[in-house]
Amino acid sequence: MPKLLRRLTLKGTIVTTDELNCQCAIVAQIVEQEGDYALALKANQESLYDDVVLLLNDPEASQSTMLPVVEANHGRIETRTATVSTEVQWLNGIHPANPMLDGAVNPG
Repeated sequence: MPKLLRRLTLKGTIVTTDELNCQCAIVAQIVEQEGDYALALKANQESLYDDVVLLLNDPEASQSTMLPVVEANHGRIETRTATVSTEVQWLNGIHPANPMLDGAVNPG
């Protein structure tokens, strides 16, 4: 992934990736190349995950939620909903050592 990113012009783009590449080094490279990113946050980042859940469940927080998308595939039913909030500044104070937040909280 780092080699591929180096070949791309990321300025003015949003990079998305699967969970394999949700790594601090990848985030640092995207920010260094003046790109933005949208990455998955999984429960294995326990305290960060818990704090983001608190934010997204806060009715006072400024956020947008899309309508649920329901799909039936391979014998199962999946319901997906996306919620977006720009109120992430407080995360830097709670998790100052987490480089995954650096580009989101301190854009270049």
